[in-house]
Amino acid sequence: MKTVPTPAVQIDLDWNEGLLFESRNQKGRTAVVDGTAEAGLSPMEGLLSALAGCMAVDVIDILTKMRLAPEDLSITANGQRNSFSPKYFSRIHLVFSITGAIPRDRIERAVSLSFSKYCSVFHCLRRDTQVTWELEQEDAPA
Repeated sequence: MKTVPTPAVQIDLDWNEGLLFESRNQKGRTAVVDGTAEAGLSPMEGLLSALAGCMAVDVIDILTKMRLAPEDLSITANGQRNSFSPKYFSRIHLVFSITGAIPRDRIERAVSLSFSKYCSVFHCLRRDTQVTWELEQEDAPA
């Protein structure tokens, strides 16, 4: 089977002042990166946001392919950093909050598939980063 190469991803980062930067993708979309977390997300907050966003995209996509329609999805990501440099995330805990009449086992399957197969951000993390998750569900079928 022939594999098709994945297109490269490029971000341009420009320094504004102090620890404030502007990150821009090839389509011109921008995000503020701030080492002080005053005017934008810090790089580590950005990483947590990327992980939660990647997982959310996967879960919605998988549930949609299962012909299940969530009404709402939010994820809270909490990261605990190593106490010495490099201060990488040693532990991350994700809380998935979903609303909709979707069987719990289908949601759990979608989250598990994201972790095991689809979430590119998760697979970029250090192998020794402990990632756990839990599910809060409203409007669950009886």
